[in-house]
Amino acid sequence: MNFFRIIKILLLIFFMGTLSGKKMDRLDNKTFYGFLSKVGGKIEKKYNLTICGSGSGSSPEGYYINKFILSFNAYGPLSHEQLRKLLIECANELVREVNLEKKLEPFLIRKPYPIQNVQIIVFNYDKHGGGVKDPLITVAQISNGILTFRTRDPENDLKYKNNFKETYEEVLEKLKTAPVSESKEKIQLN
Repeated sequence: MNFFRIIKILLLIFFMGTLSGKKMDRLDNKTFYGFLSKVGGKIEKKYNLTICGSGSGSSPEGYYINKFILSFNAYGPLSHEQLRKLLIECANELVREVNLEKKLEPFLIRKPYPIQNVQIIVFNYDKHGGGVKDPLITVAQISNGILTFRTRDPENDLKYKNNFKETYEEVLEKLKTAPVSESKEKIQLN
């Protein structure tokens, strides 16, 4: 009988302590998606892209943001080199904006927020909005510090033919050693 009384008291103390502790605030959707919309709009305008999606990932408890995601349509089509440079610039811009936004700071899983925790996806179309096929890149993304480039199979629109991957560090090195004309190549689309 004393054993159950002790258990009840311990449970009561535990729950009182839990309930009296300050509950962590959550970031409201308006602030969060307003931020993504602002940054997405800035990137969209700067690179003449069309934003087509945004999202996030959170820690298992849901308190911390561990991923910011923006996706865009590009109408060109863009070359592999242009997509590589575009992904790096967009990801760096998103990281910079995340680290500058004071309202987000309490909710970030890491500070300063790293490039590994952003995802930028670019769907590559021809100038009329039609899909492109191998050898042109259909979709390019940076996620977890890895750039991935996929080509669509000309025989089957539902399959990717090729899948190329590079690390963020490898791409930075390639951009440093690129010929001057290529490294200064303008990403802005007409």
